[in-house]
Amino acid sequence: MCEGSIYRDMGDRQELLADFIAEALELLDGYDEELVRLEQAPETSELIHSIFRRVHNIKGMCGFLEFTKLEVLSHAGEDLLTDVRKGHIKISSQLIDLLLRLGDSMRSVLLEVKSTGNEGADSHHPILVDLRSARPTLAPPCGGAPTSSLADSTPVATEAIHYDEGLRDSNLPSTPITESSLRVDVTLLDRLMNLAGELVLARNQILQLTKTHPDPTFRAIVHKLNAVTSELQEGVMKTRVHPIASLWDKLPRVVRDVSHETGKRVTFSAIGGETELDKAILEAIKDPLIHLIRNAIDHGIETPELRTSAGKIPEGTLSLQAFPDGGYVIIELKDDGGGLNTEKIKQRAVANGLLSSKQAEGMSDSQIHRLIFTPGFSTADSVTTLSGRGVGMDIVRANIEAINGQVQVASDRGRGTMMRLKIPMTLSIIPTILVSCGPETFAIPEAAVLELVKISRSADDNQIIEIGNSSFLSLREQLLPLVCLRRYLGLAPRRSDEDARIALVLCVDGCRFGIVVDEVHDIEEIVVKPLDARLLSLGLYAGATILGDGRIVLIVDPTGMLHHLQLHRADEVSTFIPTSHTVAQPTSVPTQSYVIVATDIADYTAIPLAYVRRLEQIPAAEFRTIGNTLTLQYRGQVLPVLDWAQQQDSHPHLRDRPIVVLHDENNCDIGLAVHRIVDISTTAQLAETTISSPTPLTLGIIDKQTTVVLDVPSLCKTLVSSAGVSAKGPPAVEGQL
Repeated sequence: MCEGSIYRDMGDRQELLADFIAEALELLDGYDEELVRLEQAPETSELIHSIFRRVHNIKGMCGFLEFTKLEVLSHAGEDLLTDVRKGHIKISSQLIDLLLRLGDSMRSVLLEVKSTGNEGADSHHPILVDLRSARPTLAPPCGGAPTSSLADSTPVATEAIHYDEGLRDSNLPSTPITESSLRVDVTLLDRLMNLAGELVLARNQILQLTKTHPDPTFRAIVHKLNAVTSELQEGVMKTRVHPIASLWDKLPRVVRDVSHETGKRVTFSAIGGETELDKAILEAIKDPLIHLIRNAIDHGIETPELRTSAGKIPEGTLSLQAFPDGGYVIIELKDDGGGLNTEKIKQRAVANGLLSSKQAEGMSDSQIHRLIFTPGFSTADSVTTLSGRGVGMDIVRANIEAINGQVQVASDRGRGTMMRLKIPMTLSIIPTILVSCGPETFAIPEAAVLELVKISRSADDNQIIEIGNSSFLSLREQLLPLVCLRRYLGLAPRRSDEDARIALVLCVDGCRFGIVVDEVHDIEEIVVKPLDARLLSLGLYAGATILGDGRIVLIVDPTGMLHHLQLHRADEVSTFIPTSHTVAQPTSVPTQSYVIVATDIADYTAIPLAYVRRLEQIPAAEFRTIGNTLTLQYRGQVLPVLDWAQQQDSHPHLRDRPIVVLHDENNCDIGLAVHRIVDISTTAQLAETTISSPTPLTLGIIDKQTTVVLDVPSLCKTLVSSAGVSAKGPPAVEGQL
């Protein structure tokens, strides 16, 4: 054999080995999950057949690759499972424990092969002995009945078992083999992701050129490039995303092991497994989620005796739910246990010197509950293998915040606790708001921004309140801590004669505060570039990006800012203040938020914010007229567009127009062409007067201005009906602009 063919064979074997390990580990993940389900439903023959096939497939693969230890383990497990399939051994907790140990041993061999290339020195003798002793005696002495060490068994035939015949059992369903998936090296996917990111940067640079090149043909080409780039970017990102069910499947085993160790009875359920996350995000949240589950069972759910005495059913419930929310995924873990003991947490915090008695008395329950995330904090009376060392919850928070996520806790004493994780779908490309302080431009993640507020220079409007050395923004009868981005980042001070500034109201980890900037520019999807460790250690920035004009812009880290300012919640609504001050908060009044726009109907037209999906600048070439209705191809659907200028201008679609995309409760989308976006305003009361008009309109007073308030549901119904097109879309995200 020539030298080239030898290297080629070596490369083929390495590729085959990598595929074998990946497939075998996937089989074992499903093996654990099916065993836990089998324990709960022991009469389910389909589960027994599926578990047997998983072990048989691993045995066949490792025999081909000459992994003898793994083959012996799988062969012994296959023998035992054959007896189970034939009804010679009954399903019991002891049997499930033994089969789970088998899976752990097989997994350890696979991981050893993956890291070292060989099966390791462990002979796995104890598990092999237990597997063989658990089988019924095939040839009982003196014609007696065969027995099993695990459970009472029915007689078993003494003939030899042929495994190929077992696979052709008539009880087994015939999953035809199809090429529905392809294994791709992760490094290749990362490379494609980086290239897609560079393409997005180039796209942004070309989009910058359209502002100075009014040629409509050029703009049409650029917009087509923009659409194709966005679609390609989404496609490449999907190659890295996985359903969260791949993580869900590992959790029933965790619940079973911890509940057995603590002597508790727990029913576990998980929904939303189809929700997709980036592979790197999934890996990052796996350990925190497992710790939260262990903690919920150990600290939250009571023993059957305590639950019965409290009037509950003996079996506790633990539920997990995942669902998308804008650019984030929300994961909620709920239990019906005893809830957090607020008084005990408070007493332990005072005893450990975290708080003074006076500070503890002035804190709300939600503030007290958040102390469980403090490093070294624990309410356990003794140290066990599961808890008591004061490590875990602080690491959970640190790991979640490391991926720009948030973790919150809500608890009701005697009724249960909910842990809520808010994590980004991906870390590579995110929407941001570009702001500037003097000559410097920064990016702030859009998901953290609630609203924009213009700050007047006048000292008579009482917008800014000074308390000690801290500034607060008076916003709708609430005081929000106010941070000057210039001072926070150590930039040059602002000249007193400059124009009024803008405050971005941020919400991070349930806390709201304002960031003062000089100017707000655009909303732009950016490619996140990693920072040097020395910059990351400052806790000020989450990364960097390159704008379309070639400038490098730093991404401000809202979570790091929250920690740096040491802000804490003061109540369970949304107001919070620095711990060094105490401010009496007025009673909140229900309010309604509006996007104020200028239209041909009125310069001050209000749209309820709950119906606003997005604000976009649409090039003229993208508009089309169908019948008498202006339309737009928007994200895979035909979007009817209302333009009140049509009656005055015979060619309104030849102008670039800002579009407000509206969404009502009937899942209808329409576009509203406007002249400009004026403001976002909130009012506690709105005195409305309906006027007769072909278009559903209402007059109201907002910010002392007579305002036309749009009836969005009626508007959607009227326009969609007249356009004769489908306007269905995904659920709206309130307040996402």
